[in-house]
Amino acid sequence: MTQPTGFTLLLCIALLLLSGCAGSQHKENPADYYLSLSGEQINREISNLEENLSRKDSAQKQAVTPETSYYLALLYSHHNNPLPNYARAAALLDGYSADVPHGPEKQRLLHTLDLLHTINNFAQVEGECAQLGEEKDTLAADKKFLEADNQSLKKKCAELKRNFDRLSKENKKMRNSIEQLKMLDLRLEEKKRAIQ
Repeated sequence: MTQPTGFTLLLCIALLLLSGCAGSQHKENPADYYLSLSGEQINREISNLEENLSRKDSAQKQAVTPETSYYLALLYSHHNNPLPNYARAAALLDGYSADVPHGPEKQRLLHTLDLLHTINNFAQVEGECAQLGEEKDTLAADKKFLEADNQSLKKKCAELKRNFDRLSKENKKMRNSIEQLKMLDLRLEEKKRAIQ
């Protein structure tokens, strides 16, 4: 058997390093981890982080890092989140940005915070538009009902007018008949007097 040459040994070490068998020296950025999650994973992670954040007021306060608020804000405003909560994300990011010193990171956070407020405002306007749309639909249904009721009342009104006209004619005929009877009665009275 031949002895490994220096080149073969170097090649084996290089292959081991490239294949990942050797320990990795770089650490994954947590923000990248949170941004790579899917919808179901986001909900689980939000629950975990919210639970951790609730410990912030308890005796385990030191175990909760300030970045927890930042990561939660990322998850609440995540594009894969099936139920994004931009108001909560903005509140969390606002609290987190208060602890960040002035500099480029603070500027990025403030810019993101402005974007979240804008998105939240759009979401509120969208909600108001949806509510107005529902009110419009309700009013349209009410309008249809009132229009049908109006048509029914117009028909009743026309029928009542016809009845009124008919009764007015009958009333006029009766008045004429009464007048004729009065005249006849007067003539009979005159003839009666004349006979007596």
